[in-house]
Amino acid sequence: MSTLRHRLTVNSPWLWSISGSTVLVVFSYLFYLYRTGVVAELYCSNGMVAIIGALSLYAAGCMLYQKFRHVGLSGVLLFLCYGLSIGWGVVYVMTGRLVWPVLLVGAPSGLLLAALLHASDTAYVVQDEGAQLHYQTMLLAAYLLVAIAVTLHLLHPLVFLVLVAFPSAITSIRLMKASTEGDPSLVARTAKLVLMFNLLLSAANFISPFL
Repeated sequence: MSTLRHRLTVNSPWLWSISGSTVLVVFSYLFYLYRTGVVAELYCSNGMVAIIGALSLYAAGCMLYQKFRHVGLSGVLLFLCYGLSIGWGVVYVMTGRLVWPVLLVGAPSGLLLAALLHASDTAYVVQDEGAQLHYQTMLLAAYLLVAIAVTLHLLHPLVFLVLVAFPSAITSIRLMKASTEGDPSLVARTAKLVLMFNLLLSAANFISPFL
C-alpha cells in the first residue's frame, strides 16, 4: 500500500468524507463572505469549475505524495495543496477576486490533514519525541489559527464551536505520547478529529451570518 490513498483507506473508511469536508469548509467560508457583504457577488455558474479544480488539486496532491515523501516534505505538500491552494483557488474562481484571508481560514484544516498523514506515517514505526512533538504542534496550531482568525475578524466567534472536538485532539496527543512503537488506531482517531473539526467549522460559517 504505497500511495497515500491506499494507506489511509486501509486504516480509515472516512478518506473521501475528510477530503469532501475540507472543500466544504471553503464553500462555507465563501457563503459567510457573501452573506456578510465582504463579497458582493458570487459567480455561481463557475461552481462546477471550482469543484473540478478542487478535485484536480486533490488528485495532484495524491500523485505527488510519494515524491515529496522521500524527501520528507509530504506534510508540507498536503498543507499547501489542501490547506491553502484549494481554498484560495475556489474562492478566486467563485468571486473573481484574490481573497487572501481564505489562506488563514483554510490553514487549520490543512494542518489537521498533515497531522493525519503524520499519524499514518508513524503508525508502524518506533516513535521519538520529535515525531510526537510534530503531531502535537500541528493539532494545537490548528486551534490557535482559528482563534487568530476570530481576533482579526475574519471569522465569527461562533466558529469556536470547533472546541467541541478539542477533547478528541487532547486524547489523540496523549495516545501519541503514550505509544513508543506506533499505534495504528491513532490514524482512525485523527481522521475522526479532522472530520469533526471541518464539519463544526463549516456549520458555524453557514449559521453565523444569520445571528
